[in-house]
Amino acid sequence: MGTQQTGHKQNEISSFFSDRKWRSAGHVNRIALGGFCFLALLIACGGWWVYQYQTAKIKADRQNELIAISTLKAHQISEWRKEKLDDAKLLLNNPIIAQQLEAWILNGSPRNGLYQKFLSRLTALLEAYDYHAVALLDTQANTLLSVGEEWLLGETTRKAALDALATKQSKFAEISAQHPEELERIQAHHHEHHRDEEHEHEHFNHHIHLDLIIPMLAGKARKPSGAIVLRLVPEKFLFPLIESWPTASKTAETVLLKPTPSGVIRLSGRRHAEEDHKHKISIPTDRVTPPEMIRQGKEGVLEHRDYRNIPALSYIKKVAGTPWYLVAKIDREEIYAPINQLAWQISLLVIALVSSAGLSLYYWWRQISTALLAEKYQSQLDKQLLEKRFHQITRHANDIIMLCDREGKVVDVNNRALEAFGYSLEEMLTLNVTALRPAEDREKSAEQRKQLLTKRSHLFEERCLRKDGTIFPAEISARLIELEGQIYLQGILRDITERKKAQQEIQYLAHHDSLTGLPNRNLLKDRVEQNLARARRNNSKSAFLFLDFDRFKNINDSLGHSVGDGVLQEVAKRLKTCLREEDTVARVGGDEFVILLADLEDERAVANVAQKVTELGTTPYEVKGQKFRLTISIGISVFPNDGDNFESLLKNADSAMYHAKNAGRNTFCFYTEDMNAQTLEALNLERDLQHALENNELRLHYQPQLDLESSKVIGVEALLRWQHPTHGNMSPAVFIPIAEERGLINDIGNWVLETACRQSVSWQEQGLPPLRMAVNISALQLHHVDFYEKVATILAATGMNPEMLELELTESAVMQHEESALVLMQQLKALGLHLAIDDFGTGYSSLSYLKRFPFDKLKIDRSFIKDLPLDTEDGAITQAIIGVGRSLKHKVIAEGVETLEQQNYLRDEGCDQMQGFYFSRPLPPEELVELLEQNSGD
Repeated sequence: MGTQQTGHKQNEISSFFSDRKWRSAGHVNRIALGGFCFLALLIACGGWWVYQYQTAKIKADRQNELIAISTLKAHQISEWRKEKLDDAKLLLNNPIIAQQLEAWILNGSPRNGLYQKFLSRLTALLEAYDYHAVALLDTQANTLLSVGEEWLLGETTRKAALDALATKQSKFAEISAQHPEELERIQAHHHEHHRDEEHEHEHFNHHIHLDLIIPMLAGKARKPSGAIVLRLVPEKFLFPLIESWPTASKTAETVLLKPTPSGVIRLSGRRHAEEDHKHKISIPTDRVTPPEMIRQGKEGVLEHRDYRNIPALSYIKKVAGTPWYLVAKIDREEIYAPINQLAWQISLLVIALVSSAGLSLYYWWRQISTALLAEKYQSQLDKQLLEKRFHQITRHANDIIMLCDREGKVVDVNNRALEAFGYSLEEMLTLNVTALRPAEDREKSAEQRKQLLTKRSHLFEERCLRKDGTIFPAEISARLIELEGQIYLQGILRDITERKKAQQEIQYLAHHDSLTGLPNRNLLKDRVEQNLARARRNNSKSAFLFLDFDRFKNINDSLGHSVGDGVLQEVAKRLKTCLREEDTVARVGGDEFVILLADLEDERAVANVAQKVTELGTTPYEVKGQKFRLTISIGISVFPNDGDNFESLLKNADSAMYHAKNAGRNTFCFYTEDMNAQTLEALNLERDLQHALENNELRLHYQPQLDLESSKVIGVEALLRWQHPTHGNMSPAVFIPIAEERGLINDIGNWVLETACRQSVSWQEQGLPPLRMAVNISALQLHHVDFYEKVATILAATGMNPEMLELELTESAVMQHEESALVLMQQLKALGLHLAIDDFGTGYSSLSYLKRFPFDKLKIDRSFIKDLPLDTEDGAITQAIIGVGRSLKHKVIAEGVETLEQQNYLRDEGCDQMQGFYFSRPLPPEELVELLEQNSGD
């Protein structure tokens, strides 16, 4: 710097060290007292705010709980009624029963075969759906016959039955009882000044019921021929649902009510008996009550006194599709219990916090008062020494020293700063400190400067920018100083480039093998612990592969360690090619390596990797002009089967590796023999399956499908078979799951579809009658990205008529991706082919599901057929499926038909088609041709 500027800076620094404004003890006292008052007020206000907030939250939570419970129960009741009405549609849309009923009544309702058939049907309904009783009425609502518990047709049910017959619609009668006094009427007295709830009384027994009336409509005119009454007992589902409460509560309850012209009828019981409360207090009529809101058709939250004259909070919710209202109630005393407890807790906490704040401020005041006095005298001595040495130290210091103003403009620097940044003094004094930082760091640097203005001193690291554009890391110690009343920022910077390099090198060497660059044991252990934690959360598997090179010691002994090191480096490169990105290979010592395989589904994937590693030795290693082969012995342990931590998995894999060496070397061995044998067997089967298509080992057999009315073969189902070269005929149940797991099912499924289409075209060219070809489609094949294009391509390539192709889909396959499946099925239908539901009745069966998807046929699962006609439950289910198919205009086919009795039963119930061993087992193509020729001749 110039002489004039240097003198000016010396005067500024001398002024800085000459004096300092010290606060008096009185000022500290005022701060302590004011701080105490402020903290006490702040804590009290905070406590009050917490109390108000928690009180509002508790009340809101309980109110929301009432609303949620009422809404949920109202929805469940509504869905329960809808479910029963949906069940009734099966009977309502059965014209055969209606026509038979009309004919029977016209004949005088004799106890003939039709009587027995009706009795059997009603009994099947009673047992299949757990009704209390089932009755058959004529068009005048007179009982013709009934089954189940004691039957008495009440006036309520009779009126509802006449209305259902008139409107031709199924409907529920009102909840009623064998004796009218069993339902209590709650009168709402609107014209009296007071209301005494002693008018309420309890009469409930086991004769309360709810009747569902289904008119039977015959002929095209849908003329009512009678009605079926399904009697339900609300106490089995409805009342328990209403009276239950999902959370712990002493006073909460729900009640089902219904408005009438004369009052409100309570349909369900109460939780609390009137005898529990000795005092009855009249309630003024100007207070709104739940019965009054219900009579006005209103819903909502209400604070009132309940039937026990106790303050309560209620929520009233109308049950959709019914005249019923659901009232959920809880006593205010229970709501306010936690609020009162909270008030005591907050009061005690406020007292404790205020006391603690007072004690803390007192001790702070004592310490500050003493320190202020000592600091004042010591500072006066220090100033004299610092003033003399300041410039000598800063000007010639090895560290970079800079001085800037509050805005960051450079005011002064030492010689080391000029050398480090490459600027002259004149250039440096024109800069702002942000210009000495990389562009991407300047916003952060400005934030650091703002923090320093509040903290007064700060130690941090930053990147610094030289004039030539190079960057170096620096450790910065910054503080505020005062010169002649002005605040300046002083920074002492130290170049830490070499320190950073050393730290990075140390960090790398601490976690990597210096020879191969692979992770070492420390880094491997860290990754294993992270992987095992993730595997526990995801319920997945991980595996350890412990690798040891057979006779590696001979290379070191004969060719030297330099060749051995080269071999290990080459091995590390080859091992990386066998692994996924998420896997880890580490060198744990000598010629021992460990591979960590993460996120596995089964042990076959482990065996595949182990096989790849053992095959690395087939290519010779060449190091320093020497060529030789190395074999590898591998031990495998699997998490969680063989250990749940790093040490146990490593130990067990090491043990298994020695078993591999004892087994002949150049092989791999799982920790347990059972696992080893099972995995190898599955792996061999998988490998054989991969070559099954190439070796022409897959076959298709065809099972005829018979029309029950004409007894003619109208179609066939293609069924896959595998002729294994050593195991013989293998069931699809064995190899199809493996094909799905290993991603082979798409190729196999495409082969099945193409082969079946070519066979169908071939039969037609031979002059055989046209047969619809049914082909099973797996879930993975259905949802493959190019399934639609593949089907269209196969149809075009084979010349198959789409009308003669039927794809069988399982309910679960369709429902896995419902929306995309719907779009795909509509595209397939546009091609002209047919769609069938396979194994119907065992999955997601529902009317709404069937109506939404464009199916043509329902296939009754064999589990419902095998015990026919003896099993009445299977019979009822089979009849229902046939009825559903008829209602939706779908064909119905039964599979697994093995007896004449089963065939006759299905024909009598209106089933359209059948297939099974009774007519024919699955046949090879040539044998099926002979059967078709015989069938056409008959």
